[in-house]
Amino acid sequence: MRYDNVGKIVVNRVTGRERLVGEEFDANSFVSITLYGGNVVKDGVLGRDEIFNNLSDRIVELELSPRQWGEFVSSFGVGVGTTCTIRSATGRNIKNKYVTPNSVERSEHTINHVLNEKLKDFSEKQEVIKEILEKKSIGKADREKLGALYADFDNFLSSTIPYIKQNLREEANDVLNNAETQFKHDLNLITDQYGKESLGQKVKDWDVRNAALKHGSSEVGNVWE
Repeated sequence: MRYDNVGKIVVNRVTGRERLVGEEFDANSFVSITLYGGNVVKDGVLGRDEIFNNLSDRIVELELSPRQWGEFVSSFGVGVGTTCTIRSATGRNIKNKYVTPNSVERSEHTINHVLNEKLKDFSEKQEVIKEILEKKSIGKADREKLGALYADFDNFLSSTIPYIKQNLREEANDVLNNAETQFKHDLNLITDQYGKESLGQKVKDWDVRNAALKHGSSEVGNVWE
């Protein structure tokens, strides 16, 4: 029997390349959380109720990267929530309409926006400078205005440009940290699949394979087969 307040939650680790919301690169494996409606079945022998998944009643399916999963399980009552990808809701598949921009795209947008605003501003000030220079004589007020325009341009070179550089460095560090988390997760996954001893042999085979390729050998197989 189906009750609205009865459900089953299932967590799985899924292997497969997927671009998740909040991540700047594809994940080779991720965590899937699915909430199903539950069916209550009376055990005729023991007289107790058993609750089973109602697979046709998939309420919501979420996906998280290894980094997001770690943040989720370690942030009880902290922060404003963990970003995730909604894969389906009330039995309806959700399309990937939004993709998180990577650092290159985001930085390009930031730089273009700042430079376009400044170019527009400088173009307007260029007209002011042109009007001043066309005068037969430049008075004190005009000299002060030219000084203010120069100071504004100097501020752009001394503060705005370094700010953009610092922003790029911080974004690069974020990407490297996320990539390190993903790499460690993938390495643990490979270790679980092959075992440490087998993995060590695979690495040796990999070194042999690379050496053979450097010497032009074409008869080299895939060490992960």
